Amino acid sequence: MEEHQGKKEFKHLEFEKPPKGKLPEGFDLEKHSERPIVEISEKDKKIVIEYVFPGFSLTDNVCEVEGKEIVFKSVTISSTGVLYEPGKPLLPSFGRYVQIPYDSKLVEVHVEFGLKVAFPDVLVFPAQLDSLDRDKKAHVLDYDKHFYSLDALYPETDQIVRVSGPFSIDGYFALLVHVTPFQYEPKERELIGYGSIKLTLSLELEGAEGPEIYEGRSGQLEASGNFFLNPAIGIEERLGFPPRCVVLPSSGPEYLIIHAEQEEFKKAAIKLAQWKNSRGLITEAVSISQAGGHVSRKIKRYIDGRRKSPLSRLRYVLLLGDVDTIPLGPHNSDYYYSTKDIPVIPVNSNNDLVFPWLSIGRIPVSTADSLLVMGVVDKIIAYEKYPPVDQNYYRRIVLATEYDSRLPTVWTMERIYTALGDPPFVIDRIYMVPLDPNPSPPYYPSSGIATGLLVPAISEGRLIVAQLDHGEPKQWIEPKLDLQDLDAVTGSTPSIFYIISCCTGQFDLAQGDCLAEKMLKMQGAAASLIAANETTSLGGCNEGLMLGLFDGVFGGVLKVTSPSCPVNNCRIGDVLNYGKSFLPIAISGVIDPAMSGNANKSADLIESSFRRYHVIGDPTLEQWTAFPHLLLLEARLVHAELHIYLRVSPKGCVLTIWHDTELVRGVESQMLMRIESPPRRLTIPCPSQVPASIGHCLRVCCWAPGYRFAEARVRLP
Repeated sequence: MEEHQGKKEFKHLEFEKPPKGKLPEGFDLEKHSERPIVEISEKDKKIVIEYVFPGFSLTDNVCEVEGKEIVFKSVTISSTGVLYEPGKPLLPSFGRYVQIPYDSKLVEVHVEFGLKVAFPDVLVFPAQLDSLDRDKKAHVLDYDKHFYSLDALYPETDQIVRVSGPFSIDGYFALLVHVTPFQYEPKERELIGYGSIKLTLSLELEGAEGPEIYEGRSGQLEASGNFFLNPAIGIEERLGFPPRCVVLPSSGPEYLIIHAEQEEFKKAAIKLAQWKNSRGLITEAVSISQAGGHVSRKIKRYIDGRRKSPLSRLRYVLLLGDVDTIPLGPHNSDYYYSTKDIPVIPVNSNNDLVFPWLSIGRIPVSTADSLLVMGVVDKIIAYEKYPPVDQNYYRRIVLATEYDSRLPTVWTMERIYTALGDPPFVIDRIYMVPLDPNPSPPYYPSSGIATGLLVPAISEGRLIVAQLDHGEPKQWIEPKLDLQDLDAVTGSTPSIFYIISCCTGQFDLAQGDCLAEKMLKMQGAAASLIAANETTSLGGCNEGLMLGLFDGVFGGVLKVTSPSCPVNNCRIGDVLNYGKSFLPIAISGVIDPAMSGNANKSADLIESSFRRYHVIGDPTLEQWTAFPHLLLLEARLVHAELHIYLRVSPKGCVLTIWHDTELVRGVESQMLMRIESPPRRLTIPCPSQVPASIGHCLRVCCWAPGYRFAEARVRLP
């Protein structure tokens, strides 16, 4: 059984009209799209959600099954995910997180269905479990013939609405609610739809009532509200629960660097920490022996101890060293260090998913290559401190995949291409087409041609280079890019890479570097990147992750809310966590741990993506998304006072003042003051601990998101 043709016919179908007033006046399906309309109310310890599904689309998907052509119908609704069980009908599923009060629990779910509408003679296309990257066989259509002969409804009525959780997501306490507005009768080929569904969630407190202190929101992933139906603060008051005392993080470092013991790693960690502190990100560097030694559970215990206090600022951790000094966690993943709890593997349902409470990254330089670690740190600092002056750099993006109209990989890249538009971005679509002898741009008939386009693009530097397809530890398979191709890269302008394919980030290889490691260590190429350290499946998660990454950076790619905002400060570790938190929205399975087989395959795929995709590099690296603004900074010493002038003081601006001492071995710096949201004019008495002697100066540093770093030096008399 092989799928051999692409999609053909496309048409909109409407459900029965919902109750009056539930659709905008003059609503037109073709004009307004079939995107669901949702209203939510919160009162008396109940959350009421009313869904209206204006319509859906059917698209032909012609496949060959046992030598015969069969016309399946793909059923889609814009801005929804899918109900995903391989071999069974692939149906739209609208998922969103719903905020509930901390320490509350769900006690009842009540569902009311609108009018039921039947659509006959619809053979719904089955969900596909795509082959692994290392599987070179032709893809065999996942088609459960036995299931398609059953006289039963799928999903069962009690699974149309699926509620899982609660989860902790960026300081929110939340349920995940998926609604599938369809049921399918496979034997009769009948599709049953519901134009409206009303859901009531009844809650009560889990613990004792009354005010208490609990962890507040980090504020680093404010854009995670895009995935919520009710992201606004004050959920307790709206529901009539006793108010809680929210304690925001206020002490300790935001960023913790754990480095290998060797002197080269220590120097690199100190240099990176000083740079981050100069930018206003409170950073601390500790050695691996201080962090628990070379046992993963002790390292996790140390990180958890630094993070778990309600007053802790800690949100980022960098492991500065390869696995020879800082071990991977269980199941070959650094994700273990980023979670509050130890993930349950294998996952039985979405209820077992463990979301990160930290953004984590690794610079995987081994002790044998310790002389390279400072070069990596210097490249990271240069990316943030000296952004390219070429304005065109901030418009250039590469999207790379194999072109096959049957595959969701190319649909995903085209969706990103359409969402970003052209202008403002100049997007090179490098799509390799192995089967078409006469393709037209942007489709290229051989890996050689595609590689010949990738190398100069990487040499010139791109805002983002994104690859979504197949990979191995030392290469992209389609389009081809391997270690030898990287040797031909010239130029020192770095790019940010999103490599969503197997094993290209496998930094624990016994022999040599993986592709991601070489990109990080070489001149130019990657300032930091996202890649997988193990084999992954493309079964919906890779595509969803890529969409989530671009939505986190630019906002509006997923169109999950209006408006859709990007991740605060666009730090690459937060962008990855944002993309991961979109995955449970993108795909959902029937929640029944008692079932065997593929019943919980979607949760397994989500968990796999959670633990296999890593930041190779600095998790706090702030990705440029546009040409940086200028921060004009002046500082001068008048008598015993330091006068500081800023032309602008943007949102998120941080000012730091340092005392630098020139020594024989270099410059020693001490931070004297850190000021958030400084006024444009500032006068400070010269600190008494600063001696007025030769070789001493004050250094004033200023940073704000989207602005070029600025500093001014004042020589002491």
